[in-house]
Amino acid sequence: MRILDVSRNELIQLPDSFGRLSSLQEFYCTKNEIRKLKETFALKLISLRHLNLNHNSISKLPHCFTQLKALEYCDLSYVSHKYIHIQLFPKTLVRLTTTYNISKNRTHYRNYHQQLDV
Repeated sequence: MRILDVSRNELIQLPDSFGRLSSLQEFYCTKNEIRKLKETFALKLISLRHLNLNHNSISKLPHCFTQLKALEYCDLSYVSHKYIHIQLFPKTLVRLTTTYNISKNRTHYRNYHQQLDV
């Protein structure tokens, strides 16, 4: 499976098996009720390039985001997480979209409502 769209399904969490979809390239999970992503979230998502989690209730991003080695585009607009550390993302990231604060160096926060071209 290369593209998976589970948007608008009132999901509150992703199954543990999700992190094993090694051929997944695009994942759309918008407008759900996801509150937490487990550390197993990115276990084997070695091909994931596009990730859209906008309009969820995610309060904290797991450190496993650094394992998303192919990630280029990520949309975290309208999630509950207030501060997003750019260090959580791999160097392959080209565009991060968010409505909250982004830190490039853990001490300096800037509020973005648009896309950050990394």
